[in-house]
Amino acid sequence: MKKTALLTALFVTTVPFGTSANEVIDLTLSENIDIAQMYPEFSKVRVLNFADNIGNDSLRNGTYFALEREDGSMEIFSARISLSKASKQMLYIEVAKECSNSNEEGTPAVLKVNEQNVSFTRFCSGENYYYAPKTTAGSNFLVEQFRKSDTVAVNAYGFRMFFDATGFIASWDSFGGDAL
Repeated sequence: MKKTALLTALFVTTVPFGTSANEVIDLTLSENIDIAQMYPEFSKVRVLNFADNIGNDSLRNGTYFALEREDGSMEIFSARISLSKASKQMLYIEVAKECSNSNEEGTPAVLKVNEQNVSFTRFCSGENYYYAPKTTAGSNFLVEQFRKSDTVAVNAYGFRMFFDATGFIASWDSFGGDAL
């Protein structure tokens, strides 16, 4: 699996603690026991937000959340701004899970975003899975959560990810909008 650089998020509503850019949370430390209980098979949480990625071409327009095991293997999740095939500016949830069927038509999925079920369509890029909101209402809801929240919680693949929304508005507004 490709190890794109690292990552983003914070647990504002369920786990109170402060963070900074490029934070690594060591789950083996006793002061992080509440977080460690949420992710028992992992030793670290790595976080990176939209603002941290300004000027980084490979990571820009995204917020990253990674769970790292003792052996260094990771589960990597991101929320990224990109253009759809129809040239519309969209916010996608990406899961770094190997997939090879890039011709996949799209599989229906429901992800919970800040406790609200949202319909998505899952696509394979040939490397990772991408989740696109299925409806305009779902897309608007997802974008609005990143606009108004410090942290956006998304449940998928049996994990609760916390995406740090810091810098989202600037990234979204400067992305360029829908293609003409």
